[in-house]
Amino acid sequence: MTTEDILVGTWHTPEQFVNKAQHSPHPMEENALHKITKDATEFVAKSPVKLVSIERKKNLLKAKILARQLESQEKELHEGLPTSIQKVVQDKKILLWEKLLELNNYDDMKVVHFMKEGVPLVGTHDHPSCYAMKLKLLASTTEEELRDSAMPSRLALEARKPQTDSPSTWNPRLKRR
Repeated sequence: MTTEDILVGTWHTPEQFVNKAQHSPHPMEENALHKITKDATEFVAKSPVKLVSIERKKNLLKAKILARQLESQEKELHEGLPTSIQKVVQDKKILLWEKLLELNNYDDMKVVHFMKEGVPLVGTHDHPSCYAMKLKLLASTTEEELRDSAMPSRLALEARKPQTDSPSTWNPRLKRR
């Protein structure tokens, strides 16, 4: 392995993958998938290939038209963003994404706010009502503590050796940078 290669994925033997699959819920079980995902899966599974293709082309065309209509507003939004956020979202069509989420009745529109304003790394956020509460431990790190730990954490991460304890029977694929 050269310094230009990075390992991608999680180490599992074939037996471990089968075991995980056997203990995973079926995707069509109650509440495993949102209704829109179930409906889309059912449409693709039960519809003729030609109809699915036409629907996909129609939806892409609608999105392209909408993107064109929002182009100047999108440019204006990006120009008004803080530099730190501009850098991250420079190629993203945030207003198009927002409109598509609205058109599909997405139930957690706060995600758009996070794309426009950034996500605070400390403190707590409102819990989206569309998801079950899964609070394990309340965040307690302050912004000052986070800033103080940033450089040591980064150096420790950069110094970390890549994982090499893969089973000898499994050949991991490498992804070139």
